[in-house]
Amino acid sequence: EMSETATSDAESERHVRQGKKWLKAAARQGVAGAAGVLVIRCKEHMTKGEYRHWLTLAAELEVPEAQMLLGTIFEYGDDEGDDVEAVKWYTLSLGKFPASYMSAFNLAGHFVDGTGGLDPSLPRARHYYQLAAEGGVDEACFHLSRILYRMGKNTLVVPGCCTIPRCLYWARESLKRGDTSDVSHLIPTMENMFRGRCAVCGEEGKDLSRCSKCKLFYYCGSSCQTEHWKDGHKYDCVAIDDS
Repeated sequence: EMSETATSDAESERHVRQGKKWLKAAARQGVAGAAGVLVIRCKEHMTKGEYRHWLTLAAELEVPEAQMLLGTIFEYGDDEGDDVEAVKWYTLSLGKFPASYMSAFNLAGHFVDGTGGLDPSLPRARHYYQLAAEGGVDEACFHLSRILYRMGKNTLVVPGCCTIPRCLYWARESLKRGDTSDVSHLIPTMENMFRGRCAVCGEEGKDLSRCSKCKLFYYCGSSCQTEHWKDGHKYDCVAIDDS
């Protein structure tokens, strides 16, 4: 049995070597698909230097997964980080899904910090975090919630400019997806931010009605709720699932 196992392993190794040989030949001729398969499926059979060489070729042949992976190597690799190169490769992979979602997540961080040759921009960070979150990058939900909170601190009571409903939505979504980031403390803060006071006239009391969608804003009556909606809450409001 041991002899048969050894023979089987040797046969498998021979097939891997032969497969790599043909993939490399095709990649050298500019076949993007072969370059992509080579770096994604055969990484464990390459040295670090060999992998970097073929990954760069695949990225230059516009294989989106390779572009995203090359970006992460420039940003987090063993060599001294090169954020400018990382941003370049992340940007090139955008629009080519699903690699685009992780690239969007990484780009958002550079827009937050103003690194990689990019100017700091919370609106752009929000855009890329939302793209990543909607594409299934769970960690992006927490970061998107924090960005929205920062963006909305100075416009809390300005209808049409309040980001808190969406901030709460993504904080809850982060918990639903099992994200371990510390987002739980944000939720009660936001839930209680407007409690007990009419969002329009400021009347306080216990008999206030609440927006049935976002469940954040309170009203003394239908006239104030209608006014708030028309003034801009219709652009801010997003349905919150309590389940």
